[in-house]
Amino acid sequence: MSLDRDLETFAQLGTALWIAPERARPVVIETLGAVSLLELSEDRALERAAMLMLARAESRGNAEGTLTSLASGQFGNPFFKLAPSERFILVALHSGRWSYERVARVMNLDADAVERFAWKSRVRLGAAQGILPAGPKTLGTHCPEYDFERPWTQRFLDEEIPNGRERIFLQNHLMACSLCQNALNRCRDLYFRADKAIPKDLAQEDFVRELSRIRRRGLVFRRKSLVTFRDGLLAMLRQRDIQLWLALAAALLFYRYFR
Repeated sequence: MSLDRDLETFAQLGTALWIAPERARPVVIETLGAVSLLELSEDRALERAAMLMLARAESRGNAEGTLTSLASGQFGNPFFKLAPSERFILVALHSGRWSYERVARVMNLDADAVERFAWKSRVRLGAAQGILPAGPKTLGTHCPEYDFERPWTQRFLDEEIPNGRERIFLQNHLMACSLCQNALNRCRDLYFRADKAIPKDLAQEDFVRELSRIRRRGLVFRRKSLVTFRDGLLAMLRQRDIQLWLALAAALLFYRYFR
């Protein structure tokens, strides 16, 4: 996944958690700037920043979301009536196309729990819009098992079923089974309703470019700090009196432990 796509997702996570752009932008910038000073890979840095931003939003509860959604004219959007963690997981899956594994790392869950959480969040959002997806009332002999807490239809739409035997079976089965076709269509309706409700106010090219500059500045500062410390250490070790003190300390240690 490209850095720009990750930064765009990070910006969308910010607007989903804080809603009002004038509140979300400073939080996104502060969090990314702080994490950019840590010795982390690109992927892990964005995950750590997302984790911190979610924790910060959860610590304030859903009251701020209700007030800011009202102030920003978004109160009619049922998405903002969800809890911060629910809004977070939907943006990560829909806008970021994050895998269950990646979401699990950020939210400190396992993959099965991510599935259940995602489904619960989508169903809650769907219920607010009058959409109540249902699985097949009966199953045919060859129908896949339908778990009402984490249905296979959701994994199919989230592209969490890899190209292999299971996916080939489902694709072939769907061509012949109207029961499973209907279940998938109901899930697809819920999926796209959720996607449409997710805000994308901060996913602007200029803001993504600004976040990219912040990330680069953090990396440059970190490298300069490392170089400055190394150069300072080497300069200190070149001093004659420091060398004498180190030699004396080495001699004392040798005398104590090896006499």
